[in-house]
Amino acid sequence: MKRNTEIQKYRNTLYTISLVLMSACGGGSGGNSGNNTANNVTDESPAGIWEGTGVSSNSNTGKIAGLVSSNGKAFFFTSLPALIYGSVSVSGNNFSFNGDVYEDCADCYITSLFTPPPCKVTMSGTVSSGSSINASYSTCDDNGKISLLKAGNSIGVYDRSANLRKLEGIWNDAVTDNEGTWVFNIQNNGSFSGMRVTDNCSMNGDFSTINSTKNEYSVAATVFACNQFDGNYSGLAFTSDVNTFTNNVINFVIVNGQHAGWFEASKQ
Repeated sequence: MKRNTEIQKYRNTLYTISLVLMSACGGGSGGNSGNNTANNVTDESPAGIWEGTGVSSNSNTGKIAGLVSSNGKAFFFTSLPALIYGSVSVSGNNFSFNGDVYEDCADCYITSLFTPPPCKVTMSGTVSSGSSINASYSTCDDNGKISLLKAGNSIGVYDRSANLRKLEGIWNDAVTDNEGTWVFNIQNNGSFSGMRVTDNCSMNGDFSTINSTKNEYSVAATVFACNQFDGNYSGLAFTSDVNTFTNNVINFVIVNGQHAGWFEASKQ
């Protein structure tokens, strides 16, 4: 099944525009939106699939896209390239994020497995449910601002039901890892196995729904036969569309505090 050229174009943009969002100071836990009873204020919801831009303190600009799930966990990709993973909390329309930045190794260009240890990032700003997030970020050696809007169809539709049967099948990721193609076999109960065909670097685990009315899934995985990447991971996923087909690309990340994996696989 061919990849949508618009998705590939967006991915290429992510990897060629320089956004200096590489390290951070911060950490903590997130939470879901709800009623702020102490102040009699209804909290905005940050949940959604988002895309937008970032501007660093030295005026470098670039793309950023990702998922904020209804369980308070979130991930973003930047055009550094880098993967950001952490927790979101909201009070009223005040948005905050605490997490880690996993940077791609400089000579890999594209790889699904991130080798350097993560550094910390914090963000704070405002959110309007299903509409926008505007925040400032801070890292160990940089700071700047991000502006996010509800993602278009080429990135992912959040307001769509999740069902493990939608994930059933064979999925092929020949895009995110320059060391080889990953093949994933997902069962209708969410259990899966995956292998990089060039060296048998492997994983198995489970997808599960978070909010069945939304396009979001949690992931638990064990990586093995992958040298320093071996271990237990957790993460998030959502599906995207290609051409006239729906839910036939799965985007998911897994992290364990030291390493991370990013995959974008097409249904075969």
